[in-house]
Amino acid sequence: MNFKENKSLLIINIISLLIFILLAILVCYHKTESFDNNIYEFFSVFISPPLTNLALIISEIGNTTCIVMICLMIIIIPKTRWVIGIPASITVSISAILNSILKNIFRRPRPDILRLVQETSFSFPSGHSMNNMALYSFIALSLLLYFKDKAIKYSICLAFFLYVLLVGLSRIYLGVHYASDVLAGFAMGIWVSTTCFIYKSRYSKQI
Repeated sequence: MNFKENKSLLIINIISLLIFILLAILVCYHKTESFDNNIYEFFSVFISPPLTNLALIISEIGNTTCIVMICLMIIIIPKTRWVIGIPASITVSISAILNSILKNIFRRPRPDILRLVQETSFSFPSGHSMNNMALYSFIALSLLLYFKDKAIKYSICLAFFLYVLLVGLSRIYLGVHYASDVLAGFAMGIWVSTTCFIYKSRYSKQI
């Protein structure tokens, strides 16, 4: 990673943290209620059995079990084990632990609107959004750095972005998260992945 790329990544890292802090302050002072309600009302117009089934599938694919399976698959492959697999697994583990800590710090109740699935943990920030963003953005950064074919790596990165976006949207649709929870999860997921990637890049140079 050259100086310009490292500087750009550091800027993204700082901006994502600032976005999370801003959202956290707004949530603590109940300044996101109108925004969150408007977003959910928009989604509620489209509620239907087929779309609900699709949202449930997307949400399930983004759960902890599937994330662990993805990490194990990358670790099993010798070529990606040390370059992506183990660092990505560490990244998502840090994200999951941090998410649990943040949930218990902010202790925001889940939405009291129609819930299409049941959840028992606190709401802010969204664990699905944060952990999937942390994992797939770290993998995407690794692909951008190590993969040669530009068309393939950019296509894969775009697919990852769209998938993570759908995971977040599915959580809003299912009524288990506010839009601000999802945005905060995305921001914190990016912060974790870029922090780990910057550290990994510097550590790799040292060894």
